[in-house]
Amino acid sequence: MVRVGGDRGWTRLHKTTVGVYSLRARERPTVSTPLAWEELEQPEALVFEAADVLERVERDPQRSTLLRDMGREIDRMARALGEILAFGRPRPPQRAAIRASVATSVCSRCSADRPCPAHRQRPPERLRA
Repeated sequence: MVRVGGDRGWTRLHKTTVGVYSLRARERPTVSTPLAWEELEQPEALVFEAADVLERVERDPQRSTLLRDMGREIDRMARALGEILAFGRPRPPQRAAIRASVATSVCSRCSADRPCPAHRQRPPERLRA
């Protein structure tokens, strides 16, 4: 038996959990961004919108490198997923020429002008009056 636990504290309306640099699903979307320990001293200043995060990234080369690496990984995963989906997608039927002798043969013992006994048509039986 497998048990799955859930923390009800994180499922309330005002709580959101998202990945780093993700927009939160709100009327005025904020961005999840990594923080330095010093920034925790001013909690009222910890609301970041997309433009704020872009400015933070431009000022900090380490964050810029992190975002660039994340972008590369996202592109790589998108390509891999696209290849998997393309592989699993059904292909449209292709027309191909076939040999007439193969198309007219019923079995390996038949020929076009003389069918084998198993495939020879029997005359219809007459109904008794």
